[in-house]
This record gives sequence, C-alpha cells and structure tokens, in this order.
Amino acid sequence: AAVECSTILAQGMYDKPLCLAGAAAFSGAVTHTLSTALLVFELTGQIAHFLPVLLAVLVANAIAQKFQPSFYDGTIIVKKLPYLPRIRSTATGSYSVTVGQFMNTDLQCLSQDLSSTQLLQVLTSTSDPVYPVVESTESMV
Repeated sequence: AAVECSTILAQGMYDKPLCLAGAAAFSGAVTHTLSTALLVFELTGQIAHFLPVLLAVLVANAIAQKFQPSFYDGTIIVKKLPYLPRIRSTATGSYSVTVGQFMNTDLQCLSQDLSSTQLLQVLTSTSDPVYPVVESTESMV
C-alpha cells in the first residue's frame, strides 16, 4: 500500500486537491470564515473535493480562532476603531457595555400627523442625515 501511495503522489494525482484544500484552509483561517470552502467550489467547479477542502477549512479555522483574531478584527484593533466585545456567555452581566453607551438617543422623529411646516422645521433644525418615521410621537412606534 505504501508503494501505491508513493506512486500515486509521484504521478501528481493528488497534488491539485491538496493545493486547493491548503489555499482554502489558509484563507479560511485568516478570515475566520467557512465561506472560503464554498468559494473554492464555485471557482473551480470541483465538487468532488468537497470533503477534504471542507475538513481542512474547519480544522484551520478552529486552530486560528484559538490563537489569533481574524484579519478583520485585527484591522479594527490596529486602527483603534470602536467595536463591541465578543459575547462568550449568555449571562447578561458578562460585560459592562450597555446599548445606552454607544447608541444615539437624541433623534428627531417624523410622525405621520406632522404638517408640512412642522416637517420642514424638523428637517432644518438638525443636521441628521436619517430620520426615523413613527406612527405618533407619543408611542414612538
């Protein structure tokens, strides 16, 4: 059996699927996504290599998630952009970040019963690019 395997590998029969699996696993590990396996199948049209590619992506993804953030999370951290922490438990007290700390609550709402002069007054009084439309200003629904 060892002779047959070395002969098959020497003939180059399995090097292309292994390269495909390696490329998909690398990009999946960097981005922490499983969609790279689907992209490989769509780009190559080789659904016959489904199992090795998917297993390689799953294993690489699991290992990478243990040791490093994804490419996207790393970019957010390096640029010091605000982001919410990962939620690891279902306990409500696991993080001290609340919605009120980052949500803008000072919004002008447009209700259905506004007259055209009131509407114009609301639109010119603020520089908000977006206005929520509600049924009434009392219910805010």
